[in-house]
Amino acid sequence: ADDIADTTAPEGSARTSEIEANDESGSTKPEIHARERKKVDFRGKTYLAPLTTVGNLPFRRVCKDFGVDITCGEMAMATNLLQAQSSEWALLRRHKCEDVFGVQLAGNAVAAMGRAAQLIEETC
Repeated sequence: ADDIADTTAPEGSARTSEIEANDESGSTKPEIHARERKKVDFRGKTYLAPLTTVGNLPFRRVCKDFGVDITCGEMAMATNLLQAQSSEWALLRRHKCEDVFGVQLAGNAVAAMGRAAQLIEETC
């Protein structure tokens, strides 16, 4: 639908190679892209961070109609996002009425979490 933000996995991300930059010591670390961010004032706001399987997009839209200010998608697994699993990327979809939206990201490997966070930053 036209009114849903597109957060499908980017082309060729199934086996995404790590973006790295050399520092002065010769070691490599993930390249971070600076981006301006708005600070969110949580005071006096209703924040919805639903559990897995009950916080899908239609449910969040209903909650917005009832006055929720800030919404958050269901928890997505970093490794599944990096493998371009469309079902996992669907968890990051949001409706245009979700003006302040958060993502819940889970994982057990620092490198995978970093790559997934950067991929989300670049595509969502």
